[in-house]
Amino acid sequence: MISPRALHTARTALWITCGWIGAAVLVHWIVRRVPTHLAREFTATATGAVIGLGSAWFELRLIPRHVRALTVGGLLLVRTFFYVTLCAVVIHVVTMSMLGLSEHGGLLAYYTSEQYRDFVLGGRFLVALAVLTLVSFLINFVRQLNRMLGPGTLVSLLLGRYHRPVAEERIFMFLDLNDSTAIAAALGPFRFNDFKNDFFHDIAEPILETRGQIYQYVGDEAVVTWTTERGLRQGNCLRCVFLVTERIHERRQRYLGRYGIVPEFSFVLGNPPDPEGDVHSTLEFIRKVKRVNSASAASSSNIKMCRSFFTENHELYYVFAV
Repeated sequence: MISPRALHTARTALWITCGWIGAAVLVHWIVRRVPTHLAREFTATATGAVIGLGSAWFELRLIPRHVRALTVGGLLLVRTFFYVTLCAVVIHVVTMSMLGLSEHGGLLAYYTSEQYRDFVLGGRFLVALAVLTLVSFLINFVRQLNRMLGPGTLVSLLLGRYHRPVAEERIFMFLDLNDSTAIAAALGPFRFNDFKNDFFHDIAEPILETRGQIYQYVGDEAVVTWTTERGLRQGNCLRCVFLVTERIHERRQRYLGRYGIVPEFSFVLGNPPDPEGDVHSTLEFIRKVKRVNSASAASSSNIKMCRSFFTENHELYYVFAV
């Protein structure tokens, strides 16, 4: 059975690849000087697919491992260099080989043709490279904006769904970093800020993977929300916690090496009728439960659960300590 995480990764990779296929076909129509035919359309599609798969590997596997170590400017330079290099290599290797095979009878035949010299020296190669590099910026800009706003929010903004407010039932999770006062005293304000930022960065991907949105940060707590439909689908709101725990466990040695401490957390999960008004009282409720609940001493490799009533508004919450 395919895991939800694998499905999420495959869906994102497919979206990126389809975007690149569309871009490659567009570039083909822009730079062509002879009438197009099916073989050339197929070549453009294959070029886009190869660039798309390389882009998906870069964005989904390589960048997440090193993004915290790079500044915004450094990440921009790395991305620019990667995409310019990737597009140039794929055009010369995949595109030219397939054109040589379909039009000149051999994989290497196109490189010795007049068409190849005209493509490279006539400026069309630079035009194609510039357009594909621009497309890479647009694709990553949309992905980053979608990550910042939350899944589906960008589409809702473009469609004007927020012009008229409507009542919406949502699931909220109030996630609280354990022992933050003691950790801050041990690390000092600057290192604690880095520690907290690393923690929030690490939990962001599991939240997005389960179609959640980070509503706001309150000190060392994060408020996460799902629409009821998204939160209950495949148990996303609960699955998020296991993915966060798994992510922290994967980075355990990194936390120990940098700070000597592995973050632990508690959270409340429910659907309050007034989340904006309840947020501060809910976070205070988390602290009360942690003081009286022995599960708060559990290690990050185990999840223990108790049930408690949130008596201020008579809503039932599930309270966890991880």
